[in-house]
Amino acid sequence: MSAKREVQPDQIDIVASLARDFSLTVEEMAQLYDQELSALEQGAHSQMFLHIFAIRNARKALRQRHLQAVKQAETQTLEPLLLSGGLRHGWQPMFGPVGAPKA
Repeated sequence: MSAKREVQPDQIDIVASLARDFSLTVEEMAQLYDQELSALEQGAHSQMFLHIFAIRNARKALRQRHLQAVKQAETQTLEPLLLSGGLRHGWQPMFGPVGAPKA
């Protein structure tokens, strides 16, 4: 978090908590938080609640990163099977629609 800003103790705790939740270092999370805060400061008339929005935006960015990573991992796992035909022959989903008869 930037030296030019006044940092409140609760902000430090929140950044540390988010770092734990998203398996990041505190430094990585602090950098993301600082980026989000800087972006919000650009056109802000009031600085009073920017830290709340910066935290919200940082969480959103981390969730998007996570979803992209999961999607990429799924693609890398399933694509070879699909291309080889491994899922075409004999593969059935574990769960069907609710109330569907079991085969």
